[in-house]
Amino acid sequence: MRRFSSTRATIAIAALAGIFGLIDCGGDDTAPPAGTGGTGGSVGSGATGGSTGGSAGTGAADASTTGGAAGATGGSAGGKAGAAGSTGGSAGKAGSGGSGGTAPDGSAGSGGTGMIDAGGDVTRMPCTMDIQCAPPTPYCDPAMRVCVQCLGANNCTAMTSPVCKSGTCVQCGSSADCSGATPYCNAATNTCVRCLSNANCGDGGTACNLNTHTCVTACSNDTQCTTMNLPFCNVATMYCVECLDSPGCLPDAKGGGSATNHVCLPATNTCVACVDDSTCTTGMNTHCNPANNSCVRCMNDAHCADAGVGDVCNLTTHTCGCPTGQTSCTTGGGRGDAAATTGCYDTQTDEAHCGSCNTACNMNQTCTAGNCVNNEGGTTDTVTPPG
Repeated sequence: MRRFSSTRATIAIAALAGIFGLIDCGGDDTAPPAGTGGTGGSVGSGATGGSTGGSAGTGAADASTTGGAAGATGGSAGGKAGAAGSTGGSAGKAGSGGSGGTAPDGSAGSGGTGMIDAGGDVTRMPCTMDIQCAPPTPYCDPAMRVCVQCLGANNCTAMTSPVCKSGTCVQCGSSADCSGATPYCNAATNTCVRCLSNANCGDGGTACNLNTHTCVTACSNDTQCTTMNLPFCNVATMYCVECLDSPGCLPDAKGGGSATNHVCLPATNTCVACVDDSTCTTGMNTHCNPANNSCVRCMNDAHCADAGVGDVCNLTTHTCGCPTGQTSCTTGGGRGDAAATTGCYDTQTDEAHCGSCNTACNMNQTCTAGNCVNNEGGTTDTVTPPG
């Protein structure tokens, strides 16, 4: 029998290994960069590398989702940390960025289906074709591979927002889109305004109020500010404002402050309720909401730790309460009982609060759809709490 030399056998084995290696390691460059939630484990996966750039982060214990992607090839920015998945687990840490160049934010896992941060606070669905999108974002951006409101001006039919900018219909993308009494485009809001600087207001007797973007009478000292609630001259911007510092917002000052709005916001020279938590000092609303500079009960779940057991922060109303689908129930506190405690319970399934608070099922029953049901499948029996 003819025999191969050991050298030839080695070459043949290496060639086969290379072929299988290519098959196993092949990547798909067209897949949407969406995070994918995994199942809970002893140690969950953290951020995964986006494309080929950036190293992966490390997830917390029992993480149930893949974290945000790291920077794409040559990207300078690291990916954002992924949100916890639906099976319950903390999010992975952000991946570190690639070297050089720029890259979009990574994708974040969420309950097994990835979302892509398209910029700012907007979360958009990943896609590869329009059929995967729905109103109000019915089009798939082929470059970003996310669902957007528009791809061009022909998708923007409203007269108030006829321009497509970064996938969103807006009033203007540049001053060329503006005319008449509002000839300049405010890039911060993509709206047409009267002025963007003092130079837009003509002669030296007027200045551009950067809060309202309107031309107003210019000033160089407080004596020229006679309009009610605008008693101070901001000499840097040359127009009258509500305040220059917080003492100007005190109720007995001549400005526009009050017992509620007693702090001066330097960015706008207006009197507001707060600029940080240290200026929210009364009642239960001890946290500052920077979106509107108002004092609120909570800004995150940790702020509800002193409320009922299981309470979370509603980020719309900024109040503490039970999660959706659960009811706040108070137990104990009666004569001879321990101190009363308040907690959140699912009255559809909780055997101690079945159908309503403190309505307990018997030992041989389970709570199903808010009713106590015999374990052997007999009649339904709801137990009324003692009166």
